[in-house]
Amino acid sequence: MTLQPDIAFIKCVVVEDDPISRAIINMLIDQHEGLALLASFSNAEEAASWFQLHRDADLVFMDIDLNGVSGINLYRQLPYKPNIIFTTAHEDFAFTAYELGAVDYLKKPITSDRFLRSLTRLKKNVSSISPADARPPSQTLFFKEGRNFLSVRFTDILFFEAARDYVKVVTAEKTHMVLITMIELERKLDPALFIRVSKSYIVNKHKVVKLDAGFVYINQHPISISRQKKQEIKTALGIE
Repeated sequence: MTLQPDIAFIKCVVVEDDPISRAIINMLIDQHEGLALLASFSNAEEAASWFQLHRDADLVFMDIDLNGVSGINLYRQLPYKPNIIFTTAHEDFAFTAYELGAVDYLKKPITSDRFLRSLTRLKKNVSSISPADARPPSQTLFFKEGRNFLSVRFTDILFFEAARDYVKVVTAEKTHMVLITMIELERKLDPALFIRVSKSYIVNKHKVVKLDAGFVYINQHPISISRQKKQEIKTALGIE
């Protein structure tokens, strides 16, 4: 499909674990001159990571059951809410999908005619499609915790602590153990809000109450810092 600059494309993302259904939806999007496929995922974890970093999607086609992970719960916890069309082999969740404001609910196998009817429904609500750059910046981080997905507001996070292939997300109320590495996490974070103070810790700069020779303090938590990073930390905290 050739993109023309004078056409406003609806930017789509597909989250579907069934390879045949995913291929069909991808093909139908590609064949429609008003749609553009941004990304296509076979599992919830990759999709969740993508949505954390990108705010481009106007429309999402999402399977209700993503290999045991609820597509409905995944959508509920996205950092923003693009238009959604749920797909499934069953009709049990239709009412819940529409309660969430879904554009439509496509029952598999998905046909071209049924796909086009969903787009007709979308066009009736076209005013709800806003450019990605008009959406406010995300104020949450999105993680996998066990078989569920967790969203945590930036303002609630005190610090992160490495735990092998996991990271502890520490808030004032609770500690969560999430499946991510510190390197992956650091890529997601806004350096205006968070700073890595050592190999094992990333802290919320706005929660630091004290800095001394070897530690930063957040509430009652003393967190050791790297000597090599001390000047960088002082600069980031606005300390001369």
